Amino acid sequence: KSFNFPWHMKFLDVYFPHIFSYVFPAWVSALGMAWKIVIMAELLATSDGIGASLATARSQLDTPTALAIVSIMIGSLMFIEYIILEPLKREVELWRD
Repeated sequence: KSFNFPWHMKFLDVYFPHIFSYVFPAWVSALGMAWKIVIMAELLATSDGIGASLATARSQLDTPTALAIVSIMIGSLMFIEYIILEPLKREVELWRD
């Protein structure tokens, strides 16, 4: 208020960057939780998909396949986080440097 900034300038330069410092960790947590819920729902409810493949591998004691499926799930989650979300976070949080 003391600098008489217009509302859009206050929002884009002050509030928006500060809000995103809280939103990004929440996005990462929500992404991980949603990913686990989707895989678990597929594991319990459907006969196709990665969750069903994991259930089949577990029931047949096929450890290498189960570990490969888990590695695929973790790898794709890390890809989304570090290749998509992390550069976006760095771009939005340039003010921290």
